Amino acid sequence: MEDLEDRQLEIEGKICGFSKEKLFEFAEFLKVDVSDYHNKGRRALAKKLRDEFENVLEQHENKLAFVAETLIHVTEKVEDYEKAKKEYEELQEKYKTMVEEQEKILEAAKKKISEAKIVKGSNEGNAVETVSTILNCNTGTVGSLLRREFKIAGTIDGESTKDKLSFVGLIRQIEGGLTKGYPEREIVDAVIRSVSSGSKLKAYLEMTASLTLPKLRQILRAHYQEKSGSELYQELTTIVQNQKESPSDFLLRAMSVRERIIFTSQEETGIKYEPKLVKSLFRHAVETGLREEVVRNKLRPVLHNAEITDEKLMENLNKIVSEESERQLKLGSRDRNTKQSSTSIAHVGGQITDNTKSKQTKSFNLQATLEAVQTELAELKMKVNANNYEMKNNPTPRLSGYKRRKVRCKACEEIKADRCEHCFKCGSKDHLARGCKIQMSGNSTPLQPWDRK
Repeated sequence: MEDLEDRQLEIEGKICGFSKEKLFEFAEFLKVDVSDYHNKGRRALAKKLRDEFENVLEQHENKLAFVAETLIHVTEKVEDYEKAKKEYEELQEKYKTMVEEQEKILEAAKKKISEAKIVKGSNEGNAVETVSTILNCNTGTVGSLLRREFKIAGTIDGESTKDKLSFVGLIRQIEGGLTKGYPEREIVDAVIRSVSSGSKLKAYLEMTASLTLPKLRQILRAHYQEKSGSELYQELTTIVQNQKESPSDFLLRAMSVRERIIFTSQEETGIKYEPKLVKSLFRHAVETGLREEVVRNKLRPVLHNAEITDEKLMENLNKIVSEESERQLKLGSRDRNTKQSSTSIAHVGGQITDNTKSKQTKSFNLQATLEAVQTELAELKMKVNANNYEMKNNPTPRLSGYKRRKVRCKACEEIKADRCEHCFKCGSKDHLARGCKIQMSGNSTPLQPWDRK
């Protein structure tokens, strides 16, 4: 195990020291597509290749051989190449020795099983149990040899959304580490390393002595401010499809809330919600939360089946939505065609199929339209002429209710003559009023109409 980890660390160190050209060559060796990293820095490319190397190593069956082969590839000097080749041969010898020891142990176990067949009752069970213990110990030895250090994928409170780790995702990784047999101390250290640098949470966790995994989980739950099981249960009770949300997205959101209730109920020490109860509420919430009546009616028989799986439920919902969309599309096109046909019929007005009658009808319609335009044009011309005549005879607008007063002298005023040729100031025929030298009082001059108010 130490040899494997040492070689792995040596490879990662050489990757960090590579130039950008060497990094692209190493990417071809790993068969990794890094075409998006041509415009990025060497540091980002080296980090990408280290992660890809770890992923390939995890999936490789013979990890020792793959590490040795990679070490040979990344070695630049001849002496290092010979040294790596020698180490590779030593690792092969160790691997062969380990396989031979396993075969011997299996042969011994088979021999004991054959001898245990003679024994009956409890002795047989003890023999089988002994063999199982031997096999489990052997498997644990091999696993410990190839075991890697536990790491958390992602960052707690990371700056970017891509690297930010959620509480549920973090707990899933912790549970996975416990399942694989990692000790709690190593998992706690991995979680502390995954906290973003400079945060108060990391400073607190690093200064906390004797930090256990259960205590760490409670701290993380308080840090993430996770909702309680009761709050999530109430959220599932009142969940409804939003206006801009598709039925599939609404179903996924309801499933997520359901799983969070079950997960939180296992984490909390307070109220426990049984998975059967939560699933029953989930089906009822989905049925009452869908907006479209047609989709809800078609999905109701599926939701009433308590044994329905999430995959079947999603498949049935997508099928119903697809069929309903197709039906709406067909009905929409049919309504449009019907409307267009009705409009065409109303516009044609009983069009005759015979070509001669159709031409006569079109000609008649055109003539009627032309006559109507000519009539409107004549009326408009008459109105314009009438307005011009009125403006010519009455250039000055008059006030409403005012009648123009005729100016006459006193003698003509008394006899009410239609025409007066005298000076209306003194009554003389020798001159007009504007050449009269007689001064008149102000009261003898009448006020203008606009001054009489």
